[in-house]
Amino acid sequence: MNFIDILQRTWNRFAGFFQRVWARIQGILGADAEAEIARINEEESRREQEINARHVALAKQRELERQRQRSEIEQERAGIEEQLNQMQNEERRHRDAARRADLAATQRELETARQEWLDALAEARRRREEGPSGQLPPMRRPGELPDLDSVLETARQKVDI
Repeated sequence: MNFIDILQRTWNRFAGFFQRVWARIQGILGADAEAEIARINEEESRREQEINARHVALAKQRELERQRQRSEIEQERAGIEEQLNQMQNEERRHRDAARRADLAATQRELETARQEWLDALAEARRRREEGPSGQLPPMRRPGELPDLDSVLETARQKVDI
């Protein structure tokens, strides 16, 4: 209830009180006071109902406006949430695409490296099979190894200028 409604109710009761007092004074002078007081009470009651009805209507109107505003806010929130979800999904798709592209590039590099490795193995096998005489030199036994002094002498000759 707002201030104006309180003032209107107070004024209505105040005016009704003085009208009843005036009707009683007239009743003392010979007029029908009871009928006039009943009419004043009905008029006061009718005005009170009008004030209440106006107050209820304003309260309903305010509540409808609040509901409308809440609905707008909820719709806006839902729209923003949908946009955020779309942005997150788009970002996720971009990250997944970048990850897949990186993975494909890594797979290609791995396959290239693997092929180079296999080619190097094949080349090494080919060279080993060709060798100077087509076979590896036989291994020497410990007694067949040159002595350490001759190895050192050969190394000194290679190093000296």
